Amino acid sequence: MVLIPTTRKATLKDVNSISKLFNNYRIKQSNKSNLKSTLDFLSNRLYLNDSEIFIAMENHIITGMIQLLPSFDTKELKRIWILSDIIGDDLTQDVLMTEAMSLCKRTEAMGVMTLNQEVGIQLERAGFRKHTDHMYIINQ
Repeated sequence: MVLIPTTRKATLKDVNSISKLFNNYRIKQSNKSNLKSTLDFLSNRLYLNDSEIFIAMENHIITGMIQLLPSFDTKELKRIWILSDIIGDDLTQDVLMTEAMSLCKRTEAMGVMTLNQEVGIQLERAGFRKHTDHMYIINQ
């Protein structure tokens, strides 16, 4: 039986766990390990509430995260979310994409922007519709 991860919004209480996960992700992206800077960066995002970070958990262990940064489309006069980072296995990422869709609906956003083509494919699988090379919109 496949265990579906549960998700929730990250809090400052999660920052140590997600910092380790995020630091390992950054290393895989060819960045140098810097756990202190990663901890400071994520602590600031959560404290200042200037990004949305959702975590995925299995058996109370954080196994993935997604970070979305707010922005706006001045042509459409609507909010958009920039999908900055998504971490986890395929199932975890699919579940986190559902959180991205819910966030767009709750905030009446046009959709999600990403520069990563693989993430774009995942967004389409989650129900987003490709609008431009980097913009994926929700059907409202």
